Amino acid sequence: MTTERLQNMRQALNGRTRLLRRSRRHRAAKFLAKDASLRALDMLLEVIMSGHDADAANAAAVALSQHADWRHINVICSVWALTRHPTLGRLITQHGWIANAPPDARVLSALHTGQLEVLMNARPGLLLAMLIACGDRNQTIAQRAMRSLHHLKRVDTKQALCMLAIEQNIPIALTIAKKSGYLPDDQQLRAVFLLLSNQREAFRALDQDCELTLAAYAQSSPELRERIILALQDEPQAPPLMPPSLVYVADLNDAQWLETVQQLRKPMMHHVAAVVTRYAPARWAAQLLLHLNEDAEPAARTNTMPLDVLRTIAETCIAGNEPQPLLQLTINGGQRGIHHLALSPDGQYFAASDGAGQVMLWNTFDGTPVVTPPNQQWPIRSLHFSRDSRWLCTASTVGEIIVWDMHKQCVAQQFAGRAPLNLIPDSDTMISGGDEAFHFWSLKGHHLSSIRTPNARIAQIALSNDGQYYAVAGAAPAIAQSMYGVPRDHSISVWRMPSGELLAGDALARWLDRGDPIAKLDMPGVAEQIIFSPNGHLIAAVCGDGIVRIWRLLDGMLQQSYPGTAPIVFLHHGTQILCGATTGGFQIRQSQSGALVANVPLPHGIPRVMATIPERGIVIGGSTDGTITLWRLHESLEAVELNKHEHRITALTISDDGRTLVSADITGTINLWDLSVCELVRRIPLHIRPSERSWVSEVIRQRRYKGDERRWLELMNALYRTPPGNRRGFDPSLPIDIGSFRLRLE
Repeated sequence: MTTERLQNMRQALNGRTRLLRRSRRHRAAKFLAKDASLRALDMLLEVIMSGHDADAANAAAVALSQHADWRHINVICSVWALTRHPTLGRLITQHGWIANAPPDARVLSALHTGQLEVLMNARPGLLLAMLIACGDRNQTIAQRAMRSLHHLKRVDTKQALCMLAIEQNIPIALTIAKKSGYLPDDQQLRAVFLLLSNQREAFRALDQDCELTLAAYAQSSPELRERIILALQDEPQAPPLMPPSLVYVADLNDAQWLETVQQLRKPMMHHVAAVVTRYAPARWAAQLLLHLNEDAEPAARTNTMPLDVLRTIAETCIAGNEPQPLLQLTINGGQRGIHHLALSPDGQYFAASDGAGQVMLWNTFDGTPVVTPPNQQWPIRSLHFSRDSRWLCTASTVGEIIVWDMHKQCVAQQFAGRAPLNLIPDSDTMISGGDEAFHFWSLKGHHLSSIRTPNARIAQIALSNDGQYYAVAGAAPAIAQSMYGVPRDHSISVWRMPSGELLAGDALARWLDRGDPIAKLDMPGVAEQIIFSPNGHLIAAVCGDGIVRIWRLLDGMLQQSYPGTAPIVFLHHGTQILCGATTGGFQIRQSQSGALVANVPLPHGIPRVMATIPERGIVIGGSTDGTITLWRLHESLEAVELNKHEHRITALTISDDGRTLVSADITGTINLWDLSVCELVRRIPLHIRPSERSWVSEVIRQRRYKGDERRWLELMNALYRTPPGNRRGFDPSLPIDIGSFRLRLE
């Protein structure tokens, strides 16, 4: 149906109430239902949910009940799961509709219609949505969800429920699995499950000498190991020492690599060292190559890069210095100081904003200026590029959101929003603050939705890495608190993002404001920082009271709280968290238990500005004396210091691939750093992306780098082209006993 035809049907459906026009309304609703497009369906849902005209809503409901197909049903169930509108609920119940996707809509629609057999025979992918439904505000739905989980019929789903109880420490999953008699088939996991669920007699009968438990411990995550150790304290037969932990090659730190190299230097280990060299970062592969003899020479004589050449390159690398970040550009950004920086995802441009509302743009490769957006009257507080690098979005606490078209070099859109501003991952949708509300905007040029936050302005907005959740922190206005006695509201509301189909629809996305938050997290003050863990299981926040709080996202339960200050960063996929220490410096703690892992010394005090890549363990801080400190916390606590600024660092940003760093100080000086070589030296050759391999080859041909950097690049290229051989047929899937741990290559 054409756009003009759809608009005519919409006008007929929303016409004034007259008896003679009722048949026309029903006919228009019928045409819209048969069209089955998102726009047509949105028109029908708008009439039903607005509540302005009962006759038009009835016509839309009748049309949907008569002509709905699977596309209608998925959207209707998704909107109902988000809004719980009674008319949609009645439609779902009367016709027994169950959504095919997404999982939360499928689970809730099956529970609402009472078709529990669907969930009892469900695959493991629906388990998490079923566990969330156990805490639903509708008691009937919650009870039906519990009943379905207690009577699961598929073996793989029962096994998955036990694994959720073991690995993710979900209390309700552990309770249901224990009460229903579900047990893992694997003997090691069964022993751990019986131990953690406090079924002591069954555990002792299965694993009297704790061998199964210790074998499972060696392959467990750090959090699970902590729980196993605590549970074994009450077991008299448990040995006092745990076996060496199993560590994957990608997770080794500097101390472990040093121990690995020392063990593999022994003559009888040379054939193993030849294999490990292929998996090691370049700086450790170079040390291993120095100790390999002819016995480890590659078996294939047709290789273009024999071992002696590799060893020669490695010797030149070890003789020189390890590559350090290279200062590529220095730019004068003005006299008012730079407050915010942004790098485009394609790496072509970087933007900066100062305290006067001016936004500046430069080319990353040569530093040439680019046409910039017009000056704003207020300081810019948020600066973001879109995922395709086409749009630059700016926002201040007062004024408007401006979307700048990088291709046409003009203002594309202007919105009446405020900072903070974030772009939802993998979409063309923005979320911003406002006057006692936060808003959703489409980069295509229209407003999608608003959610009211009475008596509170928006202080922070955070998004999970996968874009499925977002958190909004409120802060009561200071004037309102003092003059009108408005109650303080500093809580953090966590919301679930609608499914991709709903978010993609230009009009359907406005039903964002009909749902309730999945969790409300209490905070004693205004949140200074909110972050989601990379695995999406936890959310952490810190405010001015000097306490770091960590909640479980599944049910909003407070997991840990301990002294700490901003900035906070999740490490190791969320298993650890880094935060400022109240006594100075940084501290690293276990996310689940709060146990102290390490203290990070800071000779220049706690950085005032931070930039991070959590999945790589890269943390960069800027201090008041102009020093930039770079940590690779997955590897060691030793820091790299960059001292090209003479005044206080005011802004930092790093590219997603970790190859480019941009820093700025209070005088307006901007430095662009190239981290690519020093990052590649620390990366495992097998984990280097094809684009990076081609970049290395191109750089070597162009002679862009000289001296120490060139030697390491040649080694990286040689390791990729001709890894050392495996004459004795060592199986890389077997763990290697190093001493204090066991090394796993694959």
